[in-house]
Amino acid sequence: MADLPPGAVQLSLSELENTFGVLFIGYILAIIAYGFTFFQTYIYYSRYPNDHRVIKTTVCLLLDTATSALSELYYYLIFLFPYTEGLYNATKCLQAEIGLSVIAVFTVQMYYSFRIWTCHKQALPLTSAISFLSTAAFAMTTFTLMHVIRSKNRAFEKLSSVHMKGVIAAGQGCAFLSGLLIFVALCIYSRRASPSKATGISALYDKFVMYTMDRCLLATIVQLGFFITFVVAPKKVLWMPFHLVSSKLFVNSLFSILNSREVHYGRGINEEETTSRRAAPTFAPGRTGTGGIRFGSGDVKSGVGSDVDAFRSTSDHAFTGSKGVYEEDVSAHWGQH
Repeated sequence: MADLPPGAVQLSLSELENTFGVLFIGYILAIIAYGFTFFQTYIYYSRYPNDHRVIKTTVCLLLDTATSALSELYYYLIFLFPYTEGLYNATKCLQAEIGLSVIAVFTVQMYYSFRIWTCHKQALPLTSAISFLSTAAFAMTTFTLMHVIRSKNRAFEKLSSVHMKGVIAAGQGCAFLSGLLIFVALCIYSRRASPSKATGISALYDKFVMYTMDRCLLATIVQLGFFITFVVAPKKVLWMPFHLVSSKLFVNSLFSILNSREVHYGRGINEEETTSRRAAPTFAPGRTGTGGIRFGSGDVKSGVGSDVDAFRSTSDHAFTGSKGVYEEDVSAHWGQH
């Protein structure tokens, strides 16, 4: 065996499990989450080719291929094996991955806040708190990242100093509270206007997806795990799996609600547009029968595998004489000829 690099020591089996093992498990879970992200991105561009440019650009930027590639698994698990040289140091690629993850979480939380406020102006106190906490988390995490980049000593254990630990813990705590308030707001302002037709396992599955993904509950729980593990053991890398997974879960939550909108000529239709005849506007996404996110209205067609049903639904509105948004679109089109 080659001589150890200066300052490096060979790891025991227990040390391998608490360092390389933890990092490997976190990366595997992150790649699984990325698989769902990639699939949902494909669904989005297949169903909504004519969607608003801002949303299409956001989806493209949130496809976190870069964060998965920048996680430096090969460097930490192969190049350094079985030494500790550099194991607790943040490489430049990992720093870039952290920065992109922070931006992704901030974007998702602000989107939820904006949509809740758009559909329910009376939710201003909640949405203001969500926006404030999300912005605070973004600012504190960015400050920490810039401090690490400027520092010559990029060891993770340096983050355990009293000053840095407080800033990082506060940032992660704010991100968790923002996600928690999103979940609370969605529970308060969502309801079903029509009874569910799904039964048995299908109903349970729809409800599970609604609470865990659409309402950011799973991402928020993982974010809480990130906060707890860092506060308890900041010098170790036990928090790394939670960091690698949390941002991908937030992104998947956003894609889940985007893909559950109805389709009208390749454009996603928000619920307040399809129910403009009703007294109160509602939020866009939802699932047939049970589950999707509804801000004061019933569920709409499922985001996956319901293109035909969604087209029939929009066609009915356009050509049966109802005074909905679809008929207005068709009338405007023919009025130009």
